[in-house]
Amino acid sequence: MGYTHGIKWTDQEIENEIKNVINALCIERMPTRKETEIVTKSNSLNCAICRTYKYSGWAKRLGLSIGNDSDTWFGKMYEEKATNSLMLLGYKVERMPTKHPYDLLLNDAIKIDVKAAKPYVQKIPGTNTILIILKSEILHATFIYCLHWMILKEYL
Repeated sequence: MGYTHGIKWTDQEIENEIKNVINALCIERMPTRKETEIVTKSNSLNCAICRTYKYSGWAKRLGLSIGNDSDTWFGKMYEEKATNSLMLLGYKVERMPTKHPYDLLLNDAIKIDVKAAKPYVQKIPGTNTILIILKSEILHATFIYCLHWMILKEYL
């Protein structure tokens, strides 16, 4: 069965379209999914990026940075913190790729998911909310980093 619908993207076409998005937005980094959809008025470039090298792979291929405000970057930053903490305690830690069912493999046996959340400030003064649903049959442990607004404010 052949290709039945949509655009059959080549690597060169994806690269050209990523560059068009970058030029349209006047940015010097890899555009986000939302940015590609706004500029192209379509999800097809996003699908092509995800089916090939993913956003991080295309950024690397094109020599672009990934914006520090992305959820992936934020999650990876805290996976790195968890990895460093565990290694300091003498554990062997292997980091898993994005989209893997868990984030870290500890001593070749223990599967760990790392969760980090920025505070969501509600309309009620002085309250923050974080919702994490921890239901998994494959995980053994979960690291949770909850950033307090007052602490986070110092780094903004």
